[in-house]
Amino acid sequence: MRSERVLLWDYYMNNVGVRDNQLDIYRGISMLYVVCFIHVIFWFNIGKEPFLSIALIEMPAIFFISGASLSIRNNKKTLLETFLNRFKRVILPYYTYAFVSLLILALLTLFGRDVISYIESNVDLNFGYDFFFDITSYSLNDIIYVLFCRSIPQSPFSSHLWFILPYMIISCSFVFQSYITKKTNRWYYAVFCIILCVVTQLITNMSIIREIVFYNVFFMSGYLFYKRICKKEIAILGLFFLLLIVAYVVFVESFTPMQRHKFPPDLLFLCYGLFFLCFISLVLGNVKLPKLWIFQLWNSRGYTIYLYQNFIYFFVYIFLLTFIKKIQCEFVQCIICSVVIFLISTLLSFLTYRIERYVVARLGT
Repeated sequence: MRSERVLLWDYYMNNVGVRDNQLDIYRGISMLYVVCFIHVIFWFNIGKEPFLSIALIEMPAIFFISGASLSIRNNKKTLLETFLNRFKRVILPYYTYAFVSLLILALLTLFGRDVISYIESNVDLNFGYDFFFDITSYSLNDIIYVLFCRSIPQSPFSSHLWFILPYMIISCSFVFQSYITKKTNRWYYAVFCIILCVVTQLITNMSIIREIVFYNVFFMSGYLFYKRICKKEIAILGLFFLLLIVAYVVFVESFTPMQRHKFPPDLLFLCYGLFFLCFISLVLGNVKLPKLWIFQLWNSRGYTIYLYQNFIYFFVYIFLLTFIKKIQCEFVQCIICSVVIFLISTLLSFLTYRIERYVVARLGT
């Protein structure tokens, strides 16, 4: 009888180029999780530690899924072809969103005093948000931040844009990384990527460099190991990373708050992300999730929804959150906010996704 590892390898070799519908579902669920839950509890200050830290597993999952999706395709694109493809699918939608954001910011510049006055008079919250709207005060540094996809300065709740540039660089570097992994043992390459994280943490605290190096581990883990290792190996790896987490917490620093370990990412965040990926792989290994239309919609439009979510959060913050916060139970607060964000995000995507596709169709050819 052939071993489970051989059967997994046969599955992989026989299905290269075949779309994995479960990955599409995982991607849709991940985007739902980020937009309708993670940002709700962090941006609206709902929940307490250690729950907040434990919940921070979204970006390792998203990068893993991105890498895994490449493992089942025939990847023969050159660096230029890969860059143009990523530019069309990632950067052009962002620039479309940035243009819309700057238009809205221009309107807020005109009516900014009235908006801020309304917030101060009607929003009885103390989250430390200090809104300022004056697009005419943009500096060269602000323009560079917009052009390089780091943020839209002064745009409310726009901190979510940080991941675009690291993702773009990692996905383009895949051309070289996939070539290397074909010439060497995948386990050796995975260890090399982790060692590179250790070295990077020791020599620099620069966010963009740390983000590229650390998130590349999750990305390449998806490419190298999705459906290519058996449950026993996954369980051993999960236990190994759990022990590393315990050792780090005991001898280095506390597990919480995880946000401090995520920005910029460090070895504790790396170990926790890898542990979670092992854990969820064991849980979902024998589970086939249904192809619900909402998962498919959030898979196909997830990036668009992710981009425009800050407008919805600003709307909820101004008009609804004061009333929601009067509810004593934080669990109920979270449910209401999540449902509202989900409904508005889904509905708004019918407009924003159409605008995005229109622009990409004309500029991305």
